[in-house]
Amino acid sequence: MSEKKTPPMDIAELADFIAAFDQATVELKVSHDKLRAKADQLAGELSIKNQELSTKVEEVSALKTYLTNILKSITDGVLTLNIENRLVALNDTAGSLFPGAVIAGQHVSEVLGSSFGEIAEILIATMRDESSVDSMVVEASTEDGIMRSLSVSASPLKDGTGCTIGAVATFRDNTEVRQLGRVLQRKERLAALGQMSAQLAHEIRNPLGGIELYASLLERSLADKPEEQRLSTKIISATSRLNRLVEDMLTFTRPAEINKSKVNPAHLIDEAIELTFASFQDSKIKIIRDYNNVLFNLDPDYLQRAFLNVIFNAVQMMGDDGCLHLSINIEERAGESFLIVKIADTGPGISNEIKEKIFNPFFTKRENGTGLGLAIVQKIVQDHDGVVFVEDNTPHGAIFVFEFPN
Repeated sequence: MSEKKTPPMDIAELADFIAAFDQATVELKVSHDKLRAKADQLAGELSIKNQELSTKVEEVSALKTYLTNILKSITDGVLTLNIENRLVALNDTAGSLFPGAVIAGQHVSEVLGSSFGEIAEILIATMRDESSVDSMVVEASTEDGIMRSLSVSASPLKDGTGCTIGAVATFRDNTEVRQLGRVLQRKERLAALGQMSAQLAHEIRNPLGGIELYASLLERSLADKPEEQRLSTKIISATSRLNRLVEDMLTFTRPAEINKSKVNPAHLIDEAIELTFASFQDSKIKIIRDYNNVLFNLDPDYLQRAFLNVIFNAVQMMGDDGCLHLSINIEERAGESFLIVKIADTGPGISNEIKEKIFNPFFTKRENGTGLGLAIVQKIVQDHDGVVFVEDNTPHGAIFVFEFPN
């Protein structure tokens, strides 16, 4: 069987084929050049877009850092929630107020805890009702047991379309301001009371002196009548007590002339202890001295009287047995030195209700007390630009704390 042969291509057909191939090659090169140009154009545009995006990312990052710094720098506490009542962000001031570790995504009730539950209710109601709250005062106790007075403002947080997406709240701690306000009010009341007491003391003093004089004359004239003399002795005793009350009133109301000098507080306390135990010679009270011997600018006469009043009261409250712990230290705060004197007893202690009143003039729980001893102590300390307050002693008793700036 013979093999079929393909007829040879003639010259004309070959020339046409080559021409077509050349044309296709040219067209392919043109298409390739166009595609290459388009790719270069897109690459350039992509590079520009990438640069713009990188710039935007840097701007957003810088803005976020700027806003974060603003949030941290705000002295008021700031807290934001999402629509599910979960924490989005808060600044350091807010975080320092709330108990435990705070983590984004926690429910507001977990963040604020039971102590600040009222604030959580305010925030939830703000979102639910889409209404703002302005400067609502909330009293709450922190983990350290300090009662805080917070001014709370809250508003719904909205997006660009006006839809509520969460809530934002600000907190201002007005505890010190309110305390200063109470101190100022108390000083104003005491000033008015002091003026009245001074006038009253002067009015009482003259006739009281006369009564005491005539009672003394009567006592001497009744030397042969013991029963009648006993009555005159009681009159003298009563007038002496009234006279001490008048002296205390004048001390409390009279402007003090503070003469400071470098003194060792330990010497003042030891002298006060000696004077106290002269009246309690049979006492079995243990005395612990924890002194940091220092020299400090104080008025020795006034301060010894203040220490004597507190130590005498402590020993009297403890009775025949107990422990009196006295300490003297120096504390540094913000570059300033403070003298800290503590007088601790193991007596029955002082209730919170009485602590609020203990330095008020004429307040006393003792049957024969005048109620001016601790008021005079506070006045002496304040005349030294210091403060005095009472703390609980563990497991029982009270600690009087004196603080004096250098």
